[in-house]
Amino acid sequence: MASMSKNEINVSVVVTAHHEGRLAHHTMRSLFISVKDAKEKGLSTEIIVVMDRPDENTLDYFSKYDDSEITAVSVDFGDLGLSRNYGGNISSGKYIFFLDSDNLFGKEWLYKTFRYLEDSDKEIIVHPEYQILFESKDAVWHQLSTLDPNFFLEDLIEFNYWDAVCALKKETLSKYPYESTTQTPGFGYEDWYFNCQTIADGIEHHVVPETVHFRREKKSGSLLEFTKQSHRVIRPSKLFEYTHFSGLIQQERNSKNREIPSKSLRLTKTEILKNYSREYAVLSMRLLDSLSPKLYRFMARTRKRIKTKLSFKHGLPDWLITEWKAVHAFDPQIFPDEKIIGDLPVFSIPRSRLGRYYLELCKLYGEGVSHVFLVPWLKRGGSDLETLNYIEALDKYKLGNRAVVISTDDIDSPWAERLPAGTGFIEFGKICSDLSPDEKEKLLTRLLLQTAPHAVHNINSNLGYRIFVKYGKALQNISNLYLNLFCADFTEEGKMLGYSFQYFPDCFDYVTAVAFDNQAFIDNLCEIYAFDRKKLYVHYHPIKLTQTTYRKKKSPDKTTLDILWAGRIDRQKRPDLLTGIAGACKDLPLNFHVYGDSLLDVDVYTRELKKLKNVTYYGAFNGLHSLPAELYDLYLYTSQWDGLPNVLLEAISLGLPIIASNVGGVGELIIPDKTGYLIEPYDDVDVYVNCLKNILSDRTQLNYISNNAYELVKSRHSWDKFAEELRRFSGYVS
Repeated sequence: MASMSKNEINVSVVVTAHHEGRLAHHTMRSLFISVKDAKEKGLSTEIIVVMDRPDENTLDYFSKYDDSEITAVSVDFGDLGLSRNYGGNISSGKYIFFLDSDNLFGKEWLYKTFRYLEDSDKEIIVHPEYQILFESKDAVWHQLSTLDPNFFLEDLIEFNYWDAVCALKKETLSKYPYESTTQTPGFGYEDWYFNCQTIADGIEHHVVPETVHFRREKKSGSLLEFTKQSHRVIRPSKLFEYTHFSGLIQQERNSKNREIPSKSLRLTKTEILKNYSREYAVLSMRLLDSLSPKLYRFMARTRKRIKTKLSFKHGLPDWLITEWKAVHAFDPQIFPDEKIIGDLPVFSIPRSRLGRYYLELCKLYGEGVSHVFLVPWLKRGGSDLETLNYIEALDKYKLGNRAVVISTDDIDSPWAERLPAGTGFIEFGKICSDLSPDEKEKLLTRLLLQTAPHAVHNINSNLGYRIFVKYGKALQNISNLYLNLFCADFTEEGKMLGYSFQYFPDCFDYVTAVAFDNQAFIDNLCEIYAFDRKKLYVHYHPIKLTQTTYRKKKSPDKTTLDILWAGRIDRQKRPDLLTGIAGACKDLPLNFHVYGDSLLDVDVYTRELKKLKNVTYYGAFNGLHSLPAELYDLYLYTSQWDGLPNVLLEAISLGLPIIASNVGGVGELIIPDKTGYLIEPYDDVDVYVNCLKNILSDRTQLNYISNNAYELVKSRHSWDKFAEELRRFSGYVS
């Protein structure tokens, strides 16, 4: 295509096109009017159309300008940001204006914006004062300058104040080119990132008074909607680096002489109600509808008879209505008729609650962090103990730098005091308890993206799983992601459930590796989902063994057997089986000693246990090592499902022979008649009772069993062995 002379071009308009076809005609007509207006006022303008992987309809439409002064080029980026950069690079104007080929310029946008830029002695980026949204939804967006008292810098952590419609000096674009959103999966919003980066370096964003842009909200095929639906996020930005972000917020506070907003959400509706009388009426009616539908219907009928006269249509200025009507000639879909004006929502950037929380979390997070652990809490439990094992191994064997544990549920964590010195602990769930689930996901994701730890290790955190599923594609570009899985859970009807089925399949592709404490569950999941086994590792967790923990053996001459059962009085651990076994042994020289309490389910079992004369119930306990193990002869385990429970390792370390249900990974530790007694099927009371009768008839085997089990744990569950496994854990050691 022909192009105009490149001498003394004031303004270059870069139009990006893709698959718009004839839709671009509305855009070009609005552009020609704006160019004509600018030319009549003395501006020289060039138009550059960058068609990125255009379809035939789009190529066909723009071919009509082959003999014009418009420059049109085809590129193969597949990326909107790179297309804008290319158009800017080949432009000749002092200033660059961007326009997408499905949107429309207001008539005076070019000239007024040029004058605004010329009159400024700063390096600034400017945007139209208003955006009118049309097609799939109608709305007005009143944009703000960074100098506006209603602009809050911390809102940018959650919301984008301006889209890509802007104007700036060519050299500004050269310093801050748009980042690609397609070359790095998971990242998007190139305009949002551009806005953050420029603000981070002190460049102000202004709005040009009495200017408007018309933005088409497509019914389908919108890149913005695709970006939202695919859960893309902006890449880590200099703006959100802790010291920089906090410093800029303090500067903003000082320059605008205002307090930093409190953590509570300040509703933007207040400003809307002050400025837009019709919006006030609409919001009031909606509130009334929610509180009293009958009164709402009466008021609605009354409003039809008594029409409120508003000389200021929806609070919008006359010049805007005039421009709105004028653009109707270019696209008949656009017109401010009474129906649209009457129900038109006024959009403004909501106040974000995340900024203040973010700064608090960054302060707690600290420096030099290599590993972040996401947990629901730290309290008594097998997964909690495994979390402590990972952190202790990292610290003891110098496998990383500093670790930070983030508890994501609003629950106490008494085991936090067991963390190694120097380990950070952030009670995210408590600090952010009033945030919505979506806000928590955004906040935690931003924290991890900006702090960029070497590894993010999720151990049973529901919030952690949700961000791995939603934002894992972005997070995996910054950190290695890891999970721990243990076993399947089951409903009373027998349905499999748990994180392994709810979330794991959807985030498997994003995680670097997954740790299990048993091989059986790996085999089970691979059979169901055909997972790549190269990502799946078994970590046999360590148990502290000393000569004092390996107790002396009981004499085989003892006439009774004292059996220890210690665990959660919850459905998974099947205390009902314990009741059945004890009841069936009431005539045998067997005493059952039961420790535990209910943590997950309603306790309906202890009352029945207390009725049995051969059962002594002691209540809650703090780990097996806190119990007088030397008083007991056997450890009984009746769980319906499990991984490889740590309590069995503890029992073996105390010299207790084990009778256990053959579920999950238990069979990898309890080898029948060698390291213990394995019960199958797990819920057959008679099999348990027969096993106990055999032991009563020949107790000499107990020392043999406990010795073998101890040697297996000593060789396979040592701390040195565990450290070796972590060194082989794909990319885990920093």
